[in-house]
Amino acid sequence: MASLSSINIKFAVDLKDFSTKMQNAQREISKLGKNFQKVGSALTLGVTTPLLGLGAASIKAAADLEILETQLSTLAGGAKNGKDLLKELTDFTAKTPFQLEQVGSAAKQLLAFGFSIDDVKNKLKPLGDVAAGSGNQIGEIAQIFGQVSAAGKLTAERFNQLQERAVPIGKAIAETMGIAESSVRDYITSGKVGFAEFEKAFDSLAAKGGLFEDAMQSQSQTLQGLFSTLKDNVQLAFGELGVAISETVNLKDKVQGLIENIQGIVTWFKNL
Repeated sequence: MASLSSINIKFAVDLKDFSTKMQNAQREISKLGKNFQKVGSALTLGVTTPLLGLGAASIKAAADLEILETQLSTLAGGAKNGKDLLKELTDFTAKTPFQLEQVGSAAKQLLAFGFSIDDVKNKLKPLGDVAAGSGNQIGEIAQIFGQVSAAGKLTAERFNQLQERAVPIGKAIAETMGIAESSVRDYITSGKVGFAEFEKAFDSLAAKGGLFEDAMQSQSQTLQGLFSTLKDNVQLAFGELGVAISETVNLKDKVQGLIENIQGIVTWFKNL
C-alpha cells in the first residue's frame, strides 16, 4: 500500500509537471502565432499596400497619357499623327522644366489655331524658352501666340498681355523692324505689325544671342527644375508601367464587364 501511494504521488507530480510544460508550450505557440500575424501585417503594409499604390498610380498615369493621345489624334487628323506628336511631347517634356500637362496644353492650342504638326514641333523650343525666361507657363504663352496668329497681326491687347508677363516683345519688334521702340505702339495700333513680323520678333527672343536663349536648359539645372524633370520622368515611367499592367490583365475588358454587371444589378433592382 505504501508503495502504491508513492507511485500515485509520483504520477500526480509528473502529471502536474507535464501539464505545466504543456501550458508553457501553448503560450509559446500562441506567442509565435501572434508574431506571424505581426509579420503578415507588416508585409501587407510594407509590401502589398505600396504595390497596390504603385499599380493604381501607374494605371492613372497611363489613362492620362491615353486621353492626351486621343485629344491630339483628333486635332492632328489621325491616330498615327497623335501618337507621333505625343512621343515628341514626352521627349520634350523629359528634358525641360515643364510638365507634360502644360506642354500638351500648348500643343493642343497651337493645333486648334491651325498650326501644322511640324509647326507645333518647331515652335515648342522658342515658346518654351520665352515662357521659362519670363516665368510663365508654356501653355499661357502659346495661347497668346496662337491668338496673334489667328488675328493675322499683333493687337494692342496681345501686346499688353505679353508685356505684363515680362516678355519684352516691344523691344524685340523695334530691333526686328528697325524702328524706335517708342514707335512700336503706333505701328501696332495702325496694324503694321503683322503676324510675320511678330513671329520673327518673338523667335528672336529665344534665338542665339536673344534675351531668353536656352532659358529652359538653364532653368532645368536649378533645384526646382531638377525636381520638375524628375517628376516628369517618373510620371512617364508610371505611364509605361500602367500600359503594361492594363494590357497584361486585359483591364479594359474587365472594367467594361464590371460596368455591364453593375448596370444589370441596377436594372434588376428597378424591376423589383
